[in-house]
Parts: sequence; C-alpha cells; structure tokens
Amino acid sequence: MITSSDSNLKAIEQISTQISIDNNYPEIGSALRVESHKQPSASGLSDGDYPSTEEKCLTQMQVVNATPIPQDIAAELSQMQITCQMGVFTCIERAWLSIDNILYLWEYKTGSDPTYYDGLQQAILSVGLCRPNCPGLLPPQAQYLLIIATPLEITMLAVYLNTEEYQEVVLHPTPLFRLSTDGATITQILSTSNGRVFLSSTDCSIYEAVFVPASTWLGRTTPVGCKLVNHSKSALSFLVPGFLTFASDDKGFVQLIEDGSRNILYARTFNGSIYMYDLGVDGTSFSRVAVITESTLTSYAASIARNVDKSNFHPLIHIAVIPKRESMFVQLLGVTNAGVRFYFNVCPHERSRPSWLSLVHVRLPPGLTTVAAGARPFGVTKACYSRGTLLLSSHHREKDILWCISSDMHGFHVPLMESHTCVDLESSSLIMADISDDENSLHFPKITKCDPPVLVTQFYTTPRRYLILSPTGSLIIEKLRPVEQLRHLLQRPSTKLDNSLLTTYINGIREEQFLAISLLLICSKFNLDMQVQSTAISAFFMYGGEPKFLPSNLHNPQGVSFMSDFVPFTTSTPHPNAALKQNLNPSNVTGTFKPSLKYNAICLFIGRLLRNLWDCEILVEQVIPQHLALTQDVSVEYFGAWTDEQLKLVFSRMVCLKEFMFEKIRSKNSDMLETSLKFDCGDVKQNRYTEIANCREQEAFVELFNLVCRICELISFLRILFSHPITPVMQTLSEDLQKKIKRCHFIDLLLPNNDLVNLLNTALVTYFLVDSTQVEILTDRLRKECPSIFSLNDAVCAKANEHLRLALQQPKEEDRLALLEESLILFKRVTSELDLGKICFMYQEANFINGIYEVCVSAAAKLDTSNAAVRYFDASRPDDDILGHQMYAARSACYQHIVNCLSSYQAFIIKGGLPVNSDLTEKLSLTVEEASVYKDQLLSFCFSGKDKILHMKIYEWLLKNGMENKLLEYPMDDLESFLQHSLKFSQQMSVLPLCEILWKYYELNKDYETAAKVLCRLAERHSTEIDLSERINYLSRAALSAKSSPCFYNSELVKEIEDKLEVAELQKKIYLALLSKSKEHCEVLNCELIDVTRLYSEFADPFDLHECKLAIFECAGHSDQNAIKSIWQDIIDNVFKSYFEIVGEVPIHKLVSKLKPLFKTYLNKKCEYFPIDFVIDLLEKRSAEIRLPYSWVFTLFRDLDVPLRILLNEYLNIWKRRDAYWTKTTNPNHVLFVLVILIDTFIDVYDMEFDEEEASSIASQSLDFVNSVIVELQSSIRTDRSLSNLLESLEKIKIKLKNIC
Repeated sequence: MITSSDSNLKAIEQISTQISIDNNYPEIGSALRVESHKQPSASGLSDGDYPSTEEKCLTQMQVVNATPIPQDIAAELSQMQITCQMGVFTCIERAWLSIDNILYLWEYKTGSDPTYYDGLQQAILSVGLCRPNCPGLLPPQAQYLLIIATPLEITMLAVYLNTEEYQEVVLHPTPLFRLSTDGATITQILSTSNGRVFLSSTDCSIYEAVFVPASTWLGRTTPVGCKLVNHSKSALSFLVPGFLTFASDDKGFVQLIEDGSRNILYARTFNGSIYMYDLGVDGTSFSRVAVITESTLTSYAASIARNVDKSNFHPLIHIAVIPKRESMFVQLLGVTNAGVRFYFNVCPHERSRPSWLSLVHVRLPPGLTTVAAGARPFGVTKACYSRGTLLLSSHHREKDILWCISSDMHGFHVPLMESHTCVDLESSSLIMADISDDENSLHFPKITKCDPPVLVTQFYTTPRRYLILSPTGSLIIEKLRPVEQLRHLLQRPSTKLDNSLLTTYINGIREEQFLAISLLLICSKFNLDMQVQSTAISAFFMYGGEPKFLPSNLHNPQGVSFMSDFVPFTTSTPHPNAALKQNLNPSNVTGTFKPSLKYNAICLFIGRLLRNLWDCEILVEQVIPQHLALTQDVSVEYFGAWTDEQLKLVFSRMVCLKEFMFEKIRSKNSDMLETSLKFDCGDVKQNRYTEIANCREQEAFVELFNLVCRICELISFLRILFSHPITPVMQTLSEDLQKKIKRCHFIDLLLPNNDLVNLLNTALVTYFLVDSTQVEILTDRLRKECPSIFSLNDAVCAKANEHLRLALQQPKEEDRLALLEESLILFKRVTSELDLGKICFMYQEANFINGIYEVCVSAAAKLDTSNAAVRYFDASRPDDDILGHQMYAARSACYQHIVNCLSSYQAFIIKGGLPVNSDLTEKLSLTVEEASVYKDQLLSFCFSGKDKILHMKIYEWLLKNGMENKLLEYPMDDLESFLQHSLKFSQQMSVLPLCEILWKYYELNKDYETAAKVLCRLAERHSTEIDLSERINYLSRAALSAKSSPCFYNSELVKEIEDKLEVAELQKKIYLALLSKSKEHCEVLNCELIDVTRLYSEFADPFDLHECKLAIFECAGHSDQNAIKSIWQDIIDNVFKSYFEIVGEVPIHKLVSKLKPLFKTYLNKKCEYFPIDFVIDLLEKRSAEIRLPYSWVFTLFRDLDVPLRILLNEYLNIWKRRDAYWTKTTNPNHVLFVLVILIDTFIDVYDMEFDEEEASSIASQSLDFVNSVIVELQSSIRTDRSLSNLLESLEKIKIKLKNIC
C-alpha cells in the first residue's frame, strides 16, 4: 500500500507555492496597467518596454516551410484582366486565389492538390468558407460551404474533404444557392463560430446569409432555403428620402472579425473606422453598439501620447480580437501603418454585454521614440495577432520586412516588456494568418480565467505557426518559445556557458526560469542531440547555485538538525565519512536554510508540468441518459478528468526528471557533500555552515525525489484506472467513499494519511475479480508500474485461485489436468463459499468441462441434501411446499451457471467465433469448432447423470435456443414428463416447440398413432403462431404417421386425417382468394381449421368465390344441378366480364387460358359437377353476343381431349332445342355456323381419329342434319339472300359426307 511521510509535505508545499506564483501572472490589461476605461495610458516610451542590446540577436522566428504557388496557377496570373484576390482557409489548410472569374485552391503546406472552380460569369470580389449550423443544408459527406461573391450574385458551393488530413478537397460543381446582391458590392465574408455567415459591402452595410431549415406544413415539405438579410437597413428605410439619409465618409468595410468568446462582431472600414455589433449572449441576434471614426481615434490617441507625432496614429490597417482566454478587460486590438497598437475596452465587466468602444491604451512600436531610437516599423501593410504575439509586414525603402513583437520571454514582467525581431522577406505579404493546430493539441481543463504566459504553457503545448502568403508562394514560420530559443542557442557551435548571448538570455528571463527551461530541454525527447543535452545539463549545474545556511546565533547555536534520519538515495555501502558526520553533530545550530536555485527550478518544473492536474478533481461526473448508460441501474457516469494522451505527456517528462535526479543530482550532491566533509580541524568554523547547507539540500532533494517517484506511480495508476470503465469500479465502494473520491483532488492523493489511492486500488481489483479474467495482467502491470501502490497483499483473487491459475500456465497436459483436478477437489469442499460464476468461467478458460459440471452439481447437492427439490417438481410444484420451492430455486441457481457456459459456447457458434456483447463471451477466445465440441461435452456430462432438475434446466435452455433436435439426441426417460409438464405450465414458453418435440419423441419411440394424434391437435390448435400452410403440413405428417402404425388397416384415424387434410386444402384455396379482399378474414382462416359449412356460409358465399363454392359442393358431395349450373354461369360470366369490359380486339388466348385449367379439373371428375351441355350452350351464347370466332369453343374442348362425337352430339342437341334466345340475337344462325365448321373439321380428321364404322356412323348422322338444314334454308333464302353462301357450303359438305358414308 502507498504511504506518505510527513517529510514530503515540504516538497508538496514548495510545488504548490510555485503553482500559486504562476497563477498570479499578469494578463494583458494588468501588464499595460490599464485600470479603467476612463483612465487611458500609453507605453513603449521607456527603455524597459523593448529591451535592446544583444537580446535582439535571439531570434524569435524560424522558417519551417517555403512553398511556391503551383506552376499551373502561377501561369494563370499573367492572364489576369480585371481583378485578383488572395486568401487562406486555415480550417482546411488551403490557400485560395481568384483571377477574374476563376477561383483556385491549393494546399499551402506542400503546394499540392490544386483545384479550381470556373462556373462564374463575373469577376470574383470576395470568398468565404463556413460550416453552417443548419441540418440538411449540406449534401451527405460534405463538410463546408464555399461562398463566392461577384458584383451581381453570391454563389454557394458544397466542399468535400476526402480524408481527415485534408489531402484532397473537392468542390461540388453545382451551386447549392445563388443569391442576388441587389447592387451591393460584397467586400468581406465571415463565418462565425456558431455557423452564421456575415457579408460586408462598400456602402458599410452588414448582410447575413440566413439559412432556413427544411419544414413540413400541411403535408408539403419545404427544402432548405437561403436568403440575404441587410442588418444595416430597416424594413421601412425605402420610405426615407435620400437627402435625409445619413451619409458616411467611410468607403466600405475591408475587414470583418468575430470575438467568438464574447459573441461580438467588429468591422473595419477602408478609412479606418471601427464598427462594433453585439450578437447576443447566445450568438443569434444582431445589433449595432458603437462606431469610432479614424479621426476621433487619431485625436484621442494623440491626447494620450502627447509627445508622439500624430501621423503615427493613422491610418488603421488591422484590428484583432483579444479573446477571454487572454484578457478580461481588454477586448480589441488595432494596428496602424506605423506599428502603433491601440487597445480597446468594450464592456464594464466580463459578464456584461458590449456597451462602448473605448480606447484604453496606446502602445508605441520599438524604435519610435528618441529614447529607444533605432530600427522601427515603417509602412506596415499587414498584421497578425495571436496569443500575445504580433507579426507586422512592412514595406520600406523597397524592402519587405517581417517584424515579430512578443512578450513570451517576459510573461511575468509588469509593465509589459516585449522582445522584437525583424527579418527580410523576398516579396510582399498579402495574407498573414495563425495556422496553429489548436484542435489537435492537448487541452487541459482550465484552472484560471486567462491562459498563463508561454513561459508556463510551453511545458505542455506546441509552438505556434504562422502562414505568410505572397504572390510567389507561402511561407510557414514557427514562433520560437523560450525553450526553442534556448535550444537554438545551445546548438550554435560558438555557444559557451559564459557566452554573452547566453548571459543575455538568462538575464532576460531570470536564472530560475532559465533552469526550469533547461530541465524542459533535458526531459523532452524531441530531436535533441547529445551536445545540446550535455550543454543543458552543464548549464543547469553551473547556474544552479549553491544552498546557503544563514545562522541566527553564531555564539549559542541551538536546535536545528541538518542531517536526516535516513541516508539519501540509500545504498547498502556505509558512507565513508559517517563517523566524521557524527563527530560534527550540528544539532545545536539554528538558522535559515535557503535551497539552491536547482531545487527551486525542479519544483518550478514540476509545478508547471502538473499545474493542470495539481488542484483538480480526478473524476468528472456526467449525467447520462438511461438508454446510453453503461449499466442499466445508473444514470450518472464517471470519467477520468484527463485523457491518456495528457497523462502520458506528463508521465514521460516526470520519468525523465526522475532519471535525471537519480543519475545526475545524486552524484553531484554526493560529491559536494564529500568535499564539504573533507576539512581540517582549523577550518571547522568556515566550512560548518556549508556542510549544514549541503546536507539540508541533500535531504530536500531526497524528499523531492521520493515525491517525484510517487507522482510517477500515481499517474501510472490513474492511467490504468482511466483505461477501464470507472463507474462499475466506483460501484464496488460504499456511497460515503464514492462521495469522498468524487471530491478528491490530485494533490489529495499525495498528502500523508490519505488512503484514497488504496481505496481506488481495492475497488479496481475487486471489479476485476468479479467481471474480468485479466486479473493477473492487471496485477502484473500494477506491480510493475505502481510498486508502492499495489503490493502482493492486494492480489487476493490470484491467491484464492492459486491452483487454477497455475493450471492455466502449465504447458504439460498431465500437470495441467492434475492441478485442475486438485482445484476441483478443493472447490467441492468449500462450495458454499465460492463464486460459482467465476469458477465456471475459469474452468471454461482451462477447457475443463467436467469441472464445470462437477462443481455445480456438488454445490446443488450440498444445498439440497434431502432431495426436496425433486419431490417438489414431481408433485407439480405445490404452493404449500415452501422448503421444496426454496431448494428448487437454490438448485436451479447452481445449474444456471452450467446454462451460462452453454450460452457462451452457443454465442461463439452463432457469431462465427467473434465475441458478442456478453459478460462471458467477451473474455473467451474460441473457434467455432472448439465451442461446438465443448458444448456437446458439457451436454453429455449433464445427461450422463440422473439429476432431474438439471435435466429440466438443460431442456429449457435447448428449447429457448432453438435446439429442439438436441433433445432427441438424448432421449432421457424424463423428457416426456418434462414436455407434458411444460405444456401444462406453459406460461413463459410457447406450446408450439413443445408439441413439435413431443410428436417427434413419440415417432422416435415408434408410437406412431400417438404422434399422429399430437400432430392433429397441433394442426387444429387455435393459434397465431401457426399459419395455414404449416397446419396442412402437420396434417400431412399426421397421415403419414398414422399409416406407419401397425394397426393402419383397422384404424379409422387415417380416414379422419385425410378428410381434414382435404378440407384444409380447400381452406387454403379460399385463403389465397381472399388475400387481396379481406385481411381480417384471412387472419381467421390462418389461425384455425374451419369445417366446410363455415367455409361456404362465412367466406365463399359472402365474397362470391364461385370456384371455391363449386369445390365445396364437390368436397361435401352436394350435387344439386340447378345450384351447380348457377355457379358455372357465375364463373363464366365473371370471366367474360373481366376480359370484355372494354370494346376492342377480342383476347381469345386470355379467355382460353383462364377457362382451360378450370374445365380440365372437373372434366376428369364426376360429370354432375361439370354439365358440359350447359357450359357449351352458355359459352356459345356469350360468343354470339360479342361476335367471337365460331370455332373457339369446340376447339377449347378438343384441346381438353373431349371426343369429337360428344361435341357433335352436344351441338346437334343445342340446335334441336331451338332455344328462343337465338331468335332475339343479331345472329340467330350462330350455332348453325359452328356446326358447319365442326362437321367440316370432322371431314378433315375422320380418317385419323375414327375407324371406318364409327366414321360412317358420324357421317350419316351429320348428313341427316345437313339435308334438313338445306331444305330449311332453301325456303328461307327468298327472304334472306345472305344465306346463299351458307347454303353453298352445306351443298359441298353434303357431297363430302356422302363419300364418307
């Protein structure tokens, strides 16, 4: 367990003091000594504002990359005709260039991925990029919206980023929106942090592109829209006469910026005026607050800095936001052409909205005054401000110069002190922007209102980078922090420890800061060569100074011990001067001990490295919606206060510090101690206090070293803790302990007599004991990384399962099985005290299947020694048997662990060997084949015994997982009783699978008759689980089983089942016919078997299912001819109606295709259900009505193999009946024409289909008919000359028939 001595309190207090000093840094307003907006001030007038001498030689800038403009784009510049614009989109790492009406983009770091857009007709005036906060606005996969303004319209394009590293940017060729500018000339486009888009114009108007979300009203969906809103004019401004309108001298806005931390919008005009707009607390409103003109600003600045030429205060060429993280009182910065800076205050306090635009401070550039004469900025054209650093691009005497003015080296100095550096540029800069990757940097929780100086943040942040865009290409410059400046200084071959530049550097930031930065170099692993590291170490000890002891009473020294009770950095070898130390005994000396700068620098280093952890709570509490919580019974989740990357950074540097202290400081201090102890008796008075100081310093370093070791272990422990779900770990503790840990700070874990680390350690191990198999991995990692936090006494789980864990590690099968058997014997003896779930899982891990079965059966047997559970089950679970119920529940709980193991194996099989979301399967590693083998083995063990309760649990599990066939692989004697019992008490289990297994069980035991009865009951059961097709299948299976019975020939069961099957098939036919008519009736037909009477009265007849009615007549043996003829008439009429409702070409083939299968069905059955004479007569009548071909009816019947003789007889009978129907039609001789064709057909085929005698008989019969018709027609031809052709045809047929006869 970790312990903390009281001696560590001194080191903790010293680090806390250093952190407090760092937290008292001055923000910009304090450094400028701005006390009120009514008391403006000026600076830059004294020598201390800009240190001169050799500090200028300490460069602040380093060129990282210089990339020319892509050649293809550069070539287009020579073709420019109207205008050219340039800009940068830092969020996608792209520079852009517009030449007339074409927009080009490229990656400014490498000059790669050039792309262009040429879909515009007018010249481009301005370009912007935004990420709108409007759902559904952008197409899928699009991330940004590109806004291009021309003189006539505003075009918006979707932008796609193909990779996270922005390696490829694609512009959608089709614009999402096109907005008219209504005559306004757009000069600037700005996208705010919350997705709003503002545009400025030459008439000093502010527009906003308002995105209207998609909406639905009255069933109509309105797509996402966009409109342009002018915030500078009211809706009634057109009513005001032009001569009354306020005329501004400004020539339009040239710069728009947003303060996202305060929701303020600033605009700068061409003439240098500044407009301020309030966007509201939530950033959704808009109102103009204040305007300050350049003339007013110039006059006010001149009144503040009286001795400075007024021309230095205009024109204003740049404004920049000073966000909340930098200052609470100063909010805006302005830069003039001469490099003069204006600082503005806009609100009385940090929580109020902007109320004014007040100039509170004027900062003169370096070299402007006579006191600090020298090089100074002239003709500043561009500026960029970020995190206290100001870059200026000036053009003077045909030279382009880049200035860097920064207070990084003097972050704690009041008043503000800044260093400045200037370098020559090859070409003039058009754009300057901060391109630092803030999104991917490590963001620690804020512990102060404003960010501390770079002297502090450089310990856990990366240097800032800036982009300078010129007509020739892009230049990326890195702003060197003090640590990089020192590294560059130490890398110079000419640099020595007493070099004037190094001395200047040390004097500029003070020795203690220098030593802490040297430690940062020593403890950082970034491209540091051995020379720099060695020089930094030497400088640390050279400038680290020596400890001092100032005695308070030289004549009567008393009471202060300078030697600790333990030897620092203890070794087994006694100290060579131990006897001498004891002889000196300075315990009676009192005084003040002042540690060396080395000690203070290490405390400063630790404080700055741990400042974001030191006094912060280690856990973050977050309310989680119930459906997203990690566990179902919590709505609050706990998370680590820091990410692993943050802790890893701190840990790596703390480890380097620990190694450095152990290797370097120990040897240095030991040498000094040895030197101080080697003195003669005459030198005692001179060296006594040096010895005291060195010993006290050694003690302090030992305490500090021990604290560093503890901090390293504590961070390692937190990384281990935060890498696991913290909420379940916390749940292993009581509520009181949880509250303590929730309020616990990092420093609390370092204080003495604080056992919170031990509590967290115990909770973590307990959580792993219950829910994980990686306890050994965890304990090994804890022992390795946190030896003082996690000791061997904490590995309770590993000791409790010693035999089992040894078995898992044994390579030899014999030794492994022996250990497993031994562990099983031990577990059987103490079953009641064991966690069966953990043991079963560990046996699963060892593939000891027999152990799973034995340990659970043994535990159940020990719980129910009187076998009360079996009696309770056999008695159908009586309510009054309380003991039996308790024993049954206890034994079931034991057997549930076997079921859990089976479930884990089954999960692996289902998922193809992949783990699923289960407490078991997530921690096992098995193949599908292994899981299947182990599952079958465990089932075999379970069914090898005679434990009925266990069998019942396994039966239930098999049914639940759809493995009914497995039950039949183990046909135990109690299976039938289980199934019967389950059918009786089937509250949570479906009856269907039980009946399925039951009839299969009877068939397996060759009890076919009982199986058939079960199948019949299953088919007849009223249930929505079985559809009609399955019921028919059950009846078919039942018929097959009944026929397999030995008493099949003497049984009436088969006949009964076949009758039910026939009715079921008829029911299915009705069901199919009603699918498109009545879902309600279909559901009734699906959930039970219905007799024929109900089928006819409730389904077939109400819905006019004529074919089904005919089938019901046949099934029931009902042969009422009138009813049958009526049904056939309905059938035929429906067919004709469905095909001949629209007059046109007659679809004979469709008609035949519908009637042919129906006729064929009944032609092969009893004739009473198919009155062929009635059907032929009806078909011919319908054919005559719509003038169908004469031959199609008898051709249909001939295709159905109806003999020609029968057809001829039927048609002759129709002719002979002389139905009055034919006299009323327009074609009364229709049947006559059909007979003529039919007889002619006979003449053509008689020799192929009939023998001579039959052919002669048919021909004679036909000849008699023809003769009678000829006589009849000859008497009628005088009145109807149309019959002459028919008469002529009959004469020819007559001759042919005579030849046949």
